Amino acid sequence: MAKQRERRLSQMTPASMISGNATSRLQTNEGNSQAVDRPDRALVVTPHPDDAEIGYGGTIAGWIAQGTEVAYVLCTNGDKGSGDAEMTSDRLAEIRAKEQAEAADELGVKDVIYLAYPDGALEDTAEFRGDLVKAIRTHTPDVVLCPDRFRQGFYLHRDHRIC
Repeated sequence: MAKQRERRLSQMTPASMISGNATSRLQTNEGNSQAVDRPDRALVVTPHPDDAEIGYGGTIAGWIAQGTEVAYVLCTNGDKGSGDAEMTSDRLAEIRAKEQAEAADELGVKDVIYLAYPDGALEDTAEFRGDLVKAIRTHTPDVVLCPDRFRQGFYLHRDHRIC
């Protein structure tokens, strides 16, 4: 099983990251990229199910392959966005939680924290900030990955900016 996962990771991850290159490039708030040594612990704060894999999947896979312990904080429950007229919000949230757990397991993510705020309704509240602080204090990451709230694009809506 571990060999299969390693083989899949090597297929989806740049060879330089798998082969032991312990430096990655991260985007700074100023828009510049900066070299960062591979962290021992990383926390990925993500607005929706699958956003972590879309935004940081290669970095996450590479870091895990090199020994980084990664945890996710999933801010919303993913209960919106289906084209199925028969789909309910509750059922969609269950499906997305299961898919997210499977994706995180496939990558080797240690822990997924489900905050389960409603999709599309994330607010900058003391409660939400407290949830994030608790996750940071629990996992004591060397690096926190989160969306760039100033980046423009059709897929970066309110939840991405709040997260």
